[in-house]
Amino acid sequence: MNYKIMVAIISLLILSGCGATPIKPVSLSDTYYEEPKAIAVYVDTIPSKAKMTLPGASCLLCFVAADAANSKVSSHVKTLSTDEFSSVIDSIQATLQDRGMTVHPASNLPFNQLPRFRNPGDTYARRDHRLLKNRVEADHLLVMRVRHVGVERTYANYVPTSSPQGVVLGELYIVDLASNQYYLYLPLDFRVPVNGEWSEPPKFPGVTMAYYEAIERAKLAIHQAMEGAGVDYLVGEGL
Repeated sequence: MNYKIMVAIISLLILSGCGATPIKPVSLSDTYYEEPKAIAVYVDTIPSKAKMTLPGASCLLCFVAADAANSKVSSHVKTLSTDEFSSVIDSIQATLQDRGMTVHPASNLPFNQLPRFRNPGDTYARRDHRLLKNRVEADHLLVMRVRHVGVERTYANYVPTSSPQGVVLGELYIVDLASNQYYLYLPLDFRVPVNGEWSEPPKFPGVTMAYYEAIERAKLAIHQAMEGAGVDYLVGEGL
């Protein structure tokens, strides 16, 4: 493995564990769909294949050892399709259109370049999405950011602290482009441990089942959140 690439991977793993205080969930109001609105929809590109990550193996030699120890299951994970999760995009757009919303697809939005929103409350986005209003030509913006669809196995340096588990990680939100306030914020944090033995090469059936179960839980939560179910309940279901 190229050592520069490996160092970059490790740096990302370290940074991913050092994020800011989590944003509190926000449930969609029962009255949200009563008046038709123009809404732009932005969804991260989802890789066609799953991947395995090893959070916690944070030193170079730790990562090399963990990567070697999990090489067989990692190779299997790369054969798993993400099509089942990608289908949720069509479901989101269908829900919006069925409820009378005018949907505008959006792409190449510069989220990382948006300035911090000053003095945000619990229900406001931390970056100023108002600057995107003219660009997307919509009243609201729905965003689904995807950090990971696949499998993870946690480590404490050299030592594994969990078996592989299926994961879907990211966030789904709807933000008002006039006020920067969330109408919906659903953290996607779904982890499904393997039920029973996981080290069963070459097909790893337990790992495969946990992966697809995580996807199904995430899809159900997204569907129910878009229909106005309580997000706190859905988040609880995902843990």
